[in-house]
Amino acid sequence: MTAILALETATDVVGCAVGIAGGQTRASMLVGSERSHGEMLAPMIQAVLAEADMSIADIDLIAVDCGPGRYTGIRVGIATAAALAYARSLPVAAVSSTELLAFGARNFNGYIVPVVDARRGEVFYAVYRAAEHEAGSQGMAEQNHRFPEEIVPPKVGSSADAAAEMSQHEGKKLLLGDGVLEVGPAEPKSPKEGLKKSETEAVRLGNEIVGGKVAAARPSPSSLVVLAAQKAAAGQVLESSELRPLYLRRPDINTAGRKKAAVL
Repeated sequence: MTAILALETATDVVGCAVGIAGGQTRASMLVGSERSHGEMLAPMIQAVLAEADMSIADIDLIAVDCGPGRYTGIRVGIATAAALAYARSLPVAAVSSTELLAFGARNFNGYIVPVVDARRGEVFYAVYRAAEHEAGSQGMAEQNHRFPEEIVPPKVGSSADAAAEMSQHEGKKLLLGDGVLEVGPAEPKSPKEGLKKSETEAVRLGNEIVGGKVAAARPSPSSLVVLAAQKAAAGQVLESSELRPLYLRRPDINTAGRKKAAVL
């Protein structure tokens, strides 16, 4: 039996979960936090291990959301995962934030479009479609499971870029994530955030767009346990030294400060 510790810090939430291969979660925590990911993660790991009546010595696999998302949050998750894995020579399963979001909607019959807030007027987005995978031999449930198949890998761009990408795929589409509003047959609730009215209307021509529920707006550490088990069963794991963040762009910096430093 493989015990998995999953770490989620790539977006504006901090979370972790402990589970076993096959996707059974024994303990999980998820808390909204714009900052202080580094301060919250370590005690959260201790709390979920205690709730599961386990210790770090019982863990066989570390799983981490490698991004895209918030630069500092990604660094916290990657650094913590690498340190824990290195200390005990454990393998690491790296999963993107968009794949985690898509997994939460894996039963949707159509295209799944996770959209993560990238700030600076941009979003991270990708396109998935649910696909059947036979149960594996690593403790997976006996029935078939639906895992998201990546159609378009994670990208960064404006909401118009995301809308243009969606227009390339005919059929129903589910938008979800903290970078998009709930979009249904009616107009978006506010034009100030996410995909704007004109952009969603342009894509809706000949297609159906459904808005994701609030519960699906953040990556789930419990989903990370399941996906990590899948990757481990397929041999898709890394050593701690091979772990890399998925940033997609340079971090936010103070331009004025950069110019000042350049003339010193």
